[in-house]
Amino acid sequence: MAKDIFRCGFGRICRHLSANLNTERQCGRRFYAASRLQEFGKCEETRSPDIPYDPGQLFLHKSFFYRGIILFSWNSQVIEHTGISADKKQDNVRFRKYRNIKSHITDSKEVKRVYQQYYMVLSDQRDSPYKRNKMEAMQFYRFPNRDNAAAVICASSNTDIINHDDIIPYSSTEELPIANEAFRSYFDYNKDKVPACRVKPELNMTIQTQFPWSDMDNVVYRETTKNIQVTGIPFYLGSHQTEKTSKTYTWMYCIRIENLGMDILQLRKREWLLYCKITSQIDSEHGPLVTGEEPIFSPDMRFYQYVSLVSLNSPRGSMWGCYTMTRPDGTEVMIRIPRMELKCDDAEKVL
Repeated sequence: MAKDIFRCGFGRICRHLSANLNTERQCGRRFYAASRLQEFGKCEETRSPDIPYDPGQLFLHKSFFYRGIILFSWNSQVIEHTGISADKKQDNVRFRKYRNIKSHITDSKEVKRVYQQYYMVLSDQRDSPYKRNKMEAMQFYRFPNRDNAAAVICASSNTDIINHDDIIPYSSTEELPIANEAFRSYFDYNKDKVPACRVKPELNMTIQTQFPWSDMDNVVYRETTKNIQVTGIPFYLGSHQTEKTSKTYTWMYCIRIENLGMDILQLRKREWLLYCKITSQIDSEHGPLVTGEEPIFSPDMRFYQYVSLVSLNSPRGSMWGCYTMTRPDGTEVMIRIPRMELKCDDAEKVL
C-alpha cells in the first residue's frame, strides 16, 4: 500500500513506494522510511497568514497528507465560542437546553472573532484512499438553462476546503503533478517555468457556474468541548421552487472535527437542530453515523472532515447540535457543534 511521506528537514517531498510499512516510524510531523523513496517535489517557504497563496499553487496538506492545487481563496471571519465549562453537571444543563434557540445565543465575552484565509482546492486522486476527509461529494446547484428552473445537485470529485495553516507549499518535479481529471482543464503546466501552473480561462468560468458562493461573505464557526474542536462552514448554494412545492433554500456545510488532547474517542451519534426564522420552529435530525462512518480520534488520528447539505423554507435560519462520542471504557462525551447562521444576501436570487 502506497503512502505519501515527506522529509521537511531536507526540503524534499517523497513518495513511499514499498508495500511494507512496518519499517516506517514517525517523529512529530517528519516521516522517515527505511524502504525506497521517490522524490515528487521540493518544499517552498510558507507564507504569513496575511499573504494568501495564488491559484495554481501546489501544496501538501499538513493534516491529511495529500497533494493538491489551489483553485481560489477567500477571507473568512472566524467566530470561535470560548468559555465552555468542563464541569459535567453544567454540561448536562447546557445540553438539556438544546431545543431553546436562545441557549445558543452566547454572550459577546464568550466569542472570539478573527479572520483567516480559506481555499477551494483540487486534491490528487492517488491519495484519496489515505485521507480522513470525505470531500469527494462536494455538492452544488446547477441550472441547465434560464428557462428550466429545476435545480440539479451535482458533485465535484476530489475537491476540498482548507485553511491557510493546512498548506505546505511545494514545487513539483513530476511531469504531471496532480492526478485529477480537472487539472488539465484548469491549468497549463510546465515545470521549467515560474509559475509552473498557469490558470486557464476555463477555471474562472467554472468558479462562476459551479461555485456560486465563491464571492460571498462566508463565516466560519468554531467551538471546543473536552479538547474536541468542531469547525463548521456553511455555504449558500441557491434556491428553487416547483409548482407543487414552496421555495426552498439550500446550503452546503463543511464540518471539521479535531482532537486537541490525548484522549481516544469514537464518534457514535449526531443530533442536529434546525431553526427556520419564518416559522420560528426548531426541527431535529438524529443519526447514528457521520457519512456512514464512526471515526476514531486519537493522538495519531486527530482529524476528520466531511460535507453535507441542509435546506430550509426560509432565507434565514440557523443550525447547531452535538456529537456523542465514547471513550474506550464506554463512557459518553457530548461534543457541541457551534451554532451556524444560515442566510443569503438576496433571498430572490436563483442561480
